[in-house]
Amino acid sequence: MFKDVIFHKEATAAGNGNEVFVNRSRSLTVEISGTATSSKVTFYAKGLAGELRPISGININGLTLANNTTGKNEIWQFDVSGLVSVVMDLTEVSGGNISIKGRLVE
Repeated sequence: MFKDVIFHKEATAAGNGNEVFVNRSRSLTVEISGTATSSKVTFYAKGLAGELRPISGININGLTLANNTTGKNEIWQFDVSGLVSVVMDLTEVSGGNISIKGRLVE
């Protein structure tokens, strides 16, 4: 079973975007796209304490592990087992927009 989510839709300004609650999901796949000439996305999760903490994901193009990216047209995968929620913080964006969509899988 899966659920599609939107963190940012054609965002042109920095910000946390939508907080997505994980519920019983085990994995999250995120696609970053857009027209921006420059951007940075930092990946965060909340656990039981309720505090945002960096979370690392795997960029499926090259299998690199990181907790942020300055790229676009990328797909990232995250293990979200046991987490409460996930936030994709758009810390920088200029020269266009960024969209970040995801799919939670139980």
